[in-house]
Amino acid sequence: MVGGVAAVVLVGGGAFLATRGGDGILPGIIGGSERPVPEFAFVLKGAGYEPTAVGGDKTAQQATAKSTAGEVKAALDTLYSTAYVNPDTWGDVGEIEDLFTKDAQGQLETDVNTLTLGANAGDTYDFVQPLKSQTSARVLTGAEGEALRAYAKVTFVATTELKDDTFTKISSTGSFFLVNQDGAWMIEGYRIKRREKAYTPPTPTATEAATPTGASS
Repeated sequence: MVGGVAAVVLVGGGAFLATRGGDGILPGIIGGSERPVPEFAFVLKGAGYEPTAVGGDKTAQQATAKSTAGEVKAALDTLYSTAYVNPDTWGDVGEIEDLFTKDAQGQLETDVNTLTLGANAGDTYDFVQPLKSQTSARVLTGAEGEALRAYAKVTFVATTELKDDTFTKISSTGSFFLVNQDGAWMIEGYRIKRREKAYTPPTPTATEAATPTGASS
C-alpha cells in the first residue's frame, strides 16, 4: 500500500483527505508481446460534490461535479494506460510524472511498484489485458460552483501473461486526490493498494479452438 502525510479539510459535515505519497495515511484472450496495445478507459460510476459554503448554487455545483469527474477520469485513464497497459512505458515513472504535482512527483520512484506494473515489468510480463474497471469522483466546490479539489476512487483490474507462460490477475484499488493547476487536474496525493494472484485463463471451446483468428464461425 502507498499513502502519505495527510491533510484533512472539513466541509459541510464531510471531510477531504489529501496525501503526498510515501508510507503512512492519506493526502479477451491473452497472446504474445507483438499484439496491439489494448485500449483502456474506466467506467465512470458516479459524480458528486461537497460544498464549502451553505447556500451555494446547487445547479452550478452539480454541473461542476459532472464535468470535473469526466476530466478526472480522463487523467486516470491516461495514468493506467501508460503505467499498466502499454508495454513501452511499463515501470517508467518519467512517463506519468506530468500527471502529478511537483510535490507528489518526488514520491514516484519509491512507489513505482504500486503506481505502475513495476520497475522490472519488462523482464517479467509479456502482455496485459485490462478488464472492466471503474472510478467515481467527488468534487470540493465553492459557493458559485467552482471546483477546488477532487477525490476519485478507482478499481482497476487486468489479466497478465508472464514470460514463463503463466498468468496472473492484477488489481489496483484505492483513492487519488487531485487539484486543478493551470486548467489541468493533477494528482497531489494517493492511497493505492496493488494485489496480484495466479490466474488460469478459460479453456477455449472446441468451436473456438477450430476457428482461425479473424474468421467468423
